[in-house]
Amino acid sequence: MHLFAALNVRTGYITAEVHPNKTRFEFIDLLERCAWRYRQGPVHYIVDNASYHTAPEVKQWLAAHPRFVPHYTPTHASWLNQVEIWFSIVGSKVVRHGVFAAKEELREALLTFVRYWNLDAHPFNWQYGTEFLAA
Repeated sequence: MHLFAALNVRTGYITAEVHPNKTRFEFIDLLERCAWRYRQGPVHYIVDNASYHTAPEVKQWLAAHPRFVPHYTPTHASWLNQVEIWFSIVGSKVVRHGVFAAKEELREALLTFVRYWNLDAHPFNWQYGTEFLAA
């Protein structure tokens, strides 16, 4: 199972889907869901350099939805993407200690966590201090 998630950095709200595959088509499904959820104004989103983020079908979708503006993290720097912090939380709270007899149980556990998270969604107070850059 593959968890696709979009984090609204202003509110902390997660828009998520779980799919059996991790391809450009599932990514476009997430973009469609975000287009429905965020109907006005530009939508800037940050992704890593996975091939399905830049597939021809995704480029075609973006051409048809010009208010969606992708930003790509540098190679090996996906930690700059705040949704990666959230994925780490999911890993420790749901996946690491979970026992799932079937894929559907994992899917339901992930989506239940998303619903629980969104009840108290909040932005991350994320910063990278300059003292780390000096090293």
